[in-house]
Amino acid sequence: MQPSSRLIPLFLFLELFSYKTSAHDSIEHITLHHADLAYSSYQAALDAALELQEEVTTFIDNPSEENFTSAKSTWVAAKDIYSQTETFRYCLCQRTLCLPGCS
Repeated sequence: MQPSSRLIPLFLFLELFSYKTSAHDSIEHITLHHADLAYSSYQAALDAALELQEEVTTFIDNPSEENFTSAKSTWVAAKDIYSQTETFRYCLCQRTLCLPGCS
């Protein structure tokens, strides 16, 4: 993981857990903000997965050292992006894994 990509989860953590409310913020506003963060993270993970799928297909269709290296580096990048979505698998209220009915 490159140093700059390590900072993204840190910034996301700070955004989620140090969000200061004001008199104008409502639970709905904060929830929508959190949903926007989750959506953009999962969208980036999907985009990276689709790119990875193309690279792997290219490698399968035409196995070569160059295509292998390309697929491998795309996998590393996609893995880093996907790992940033892990924070959304936890309930913020209880800081435990979300289960059906978690509130």
